[in-house]
Amino acid sequence: MCPRLTIALFAVFIVAGCGDNNPVQPSQAESAADESASRSTAGIPAAVGRPERNTLTDGTRVGGNTAADLQDPTARLLTEIQQLRIRASTGSVTDSNRTIANKATEILRLTMRDASRQEEFLDGIRHLLQARLELALTGSATDVDQLYADVQALNDRDPEALAAAEGIYYLAKFAHTQARKSQQQKTEWNVSFSKWAREFGSRFSQQTERALSLLFGAGRSCEMTAATTESSEESKLLWQEARLCYVQLIENWPRETQGQEAAAVLRRLDLPGQQLSQFSGPDLNGGKVSAEQFSGRVTLIYFWDSASRDFSDHWLPLLQKADAKLSPNSIRLVGVNLDDEIDECRNAVRELKIPGDQICFEDDQQRGWDSPLVQFWGVSQSPSVWLVGHDGIVDAVDVRRPDLVTRINSLLKARTASRN
Repeated sequence: MCPRLTIALFAVFIVAGCGDNNPVQPSQAESAADESASRSTAGIPAAVGRPERNTLTDGTRVGGNTAADLQDPTARLLTEIQQLRIRASTGSVTDSNRTIANKATEILRLTMRDASRQEEFLDGIRHLLQARLELALTGSATDVDQLYADVQALNDRDPEALAAAEGIYYLAKFAHTQARKSQQQKTEWNVSFSKWAREFGSRFSQQTERALSLLFGAGRSCEMTAATTESSEESKLLWQEARLCYVQLIENWPRETQGQEAAAVLRRLDLPGQQLSQFSGPDLNGGKVSAEQFSGRVTLIYFWDSASRDFSDHWLPLLQKADAKLSPNSIRLVGVNLDDEIDECRNAVRELKIPGDQICFEDDQQRGWDSPLVQFWGVSQSPSVWLVGHDGIVDAVDVRRPDLVTRINSLLKARTASRN
């Protein structure tokens, strides 16, 4: 973080005299409104705001268009920000965001000492942080430093205020967006996303919707990246971060949907070293596949769907090779199909020559991601591979592709040794 960059925002607080011990607090009604948020398609909630006539899609409000409204400097600035956002699609987004940041800073100066204008003050904060976020995502390292510096200024002013919550929320959004965009630093950004999500959940748990969305989104992002990264050390770090997010959800929101899903994920993550049970389902031939049948052979369980190119292009050749080269007396392959229609499963098994027994629930309410096995074990992605030893003890869940052959060989050697 660059300390010199905090000067502008700190100056606003100092000039306005808001560095005192009695900062303006929002009313109970305003706090309740700020705690409700909608979810975006990326899994992160949009910025908080009231669904009023003059509310933008990100939750910030704009000034009115009446002559009386425009006589008020704050309303005029909010209207100008709205116009800048509209024009940004045809002009320089960077220049527009810098101008918005300046106007938002002026809104803070005009409103922060007036308790009746707390809502407009928070609108100014949101406009400022949204502009800083967009600049940080498209600009230079200096723009990134400025985002962090402004958030630091908000925290230094009052770490428990709604404005500070907005700051932490926007840092989580920044890290999440960078994690989705980055290839070289995906692990680093996901770890940062987890950090800010957990800090938001700890400090601002009253904002339930945001906390739930951030924590579950961060946990899932870390988990999925851990399963695909080539580095075992990075994978371990990401699993740790995912677990921290899920544990926080379970401890604080056990009855919420995200808390229950987190519990299912942890149930799966805790499987290695345990005897596999509560794992069964119907196969395509009218029989039943159950964990009770797994003893005596190494078992490879794979969750798959016919639309996954990762499965058909990368995992399937490995499974077919294992099925062809290894004795059926030493290894068993069990697929859990996640297609929405059972005919899709049947056709894929036949056309792609998918090996092993296939668990396929016929009931439409238990197909795809509604599968009882997916729900109970919190399976988060397809394909996903588990390995179970000859003794029925789970060796690994969410096996990384580079580790598959080594892990199978190790389990086969352990099986041979146990028989000698």
